[in-house]
Amino acid sequence: MIFPGGTGFKSLDQLVARARPRYRDVAKHVERIDVSPGATGDIAFVQGTLYGHWPDGETLKDIRLADWFEFEDGIIRRQRVWNDIGEACISKPGVLTKSL
Repeated sequence: MIFPGGTGFKSLDQLVARARPRYRDVAKHVERIDVSPGATGDIAFVQGTLYGHWPDGETLKDIRLADWFEFEDGIIRRQRVWNDIGEACISKPGVLTKSL
């Protein structure tokens, strides 16, 4: 998984550990999914917004997202993530911003 800024994760545990000081919970509102054939399997491009709660409990919403998934034999082999959560964190007092 490659996230904004080129940060890579090999496990969900790594991703959760990095996200923990940034927000309490986050979910996706998917607005569009485009699927096309790739060299070894389908490619899916997902667009939408993030919503959830900051660490202080305040609501976060309408944060743009785009996810790119590469499938091989029906399994996600690569994922790239783009979103504006880093920019939203910078403007939110008390949210960890050093490692954005």
